[in-house]
Amino acid sequence: MPAIRRVLTLVIGTDGAGKSTLCENLRERLPVPAHYRYFGLREAHFTFVKRWYEKHGDHGLSARLVLFPLDYALRRRSLPRDGHVLLDRIPGWAMLSENALVRAIFGFVLPRFDIVILCHGDAEVLSARKPEHTPAQCQKDSAKWRSVYVRVPAVRKMEIDTTEMVPEEVAARAAAFIVSGAKGET
Repeated sequence: MPAIRRVLTLVIGTDGAGKSTLCENLRERLPVPAHYRYFGLREAHFTFVKRWYEKHGDHGLSARLVLFPLDYALRRRSLPRDGHVLLDRIPGWAMLSENALVRAIFGFVLPRFDIVILCHGDAEVLSARKPEHTPAQCQKDSAKWRSVYVRVPAVRKMEIDTTEMVPEEVAARAAAFIVSGAKGET
C-alpha cells in the first residue's frame, strides 16, 4: 500500500471549545493512518522545558526566544511523515506577540499547516464546560484565538461552532472538510 501524503491539521480555540474531543473523534473518522499530537507546552519534549513551564508559565523572554522554540523544533521533527496528523493547539501568544523576533522564530519552528480548524462557540456554554473560566474570560480568549486563526497561514481553513452541535456532528463536518481537501477539492 503506498504511503498517504501527510495532511497536517491544526485545531485551535479557547479552553472548553472541544479541541481535544474533536481530535480524538477525527482519529476514528479519517482514513488511516491518523495521528494525534498535543502540541501545547504542557507536553514539552524536554523535561526541563516542561518543568520551566509548570513553574513559570509561558513567561520570560529567554524561554520564549530559546527554550520553547527549541522544544517545538524538535517536536516538529518528530511528527509523522505520512497520513493525517492532527495537532491540538499551538502557542497562540507567539503568533500574537508584539515582539517581532518571537513571531519570526515561531513562524520558522512551527510546521506548515495544510488545514486550520478554529473551534469556537457561545461563551456561556464554554464557561459551563470549563467552570474555572467566566463567560467574559471565554469571550476574551475566543477573540484571541480568532486573531491567531487569522494569522496562521494554511492552505484551507474552517471555523466550527462546537456549542451548536454534538461532538459526533462536529467531527463528521470536520472530517468531510479535511477529506475533501485531501482529494484535491478546495
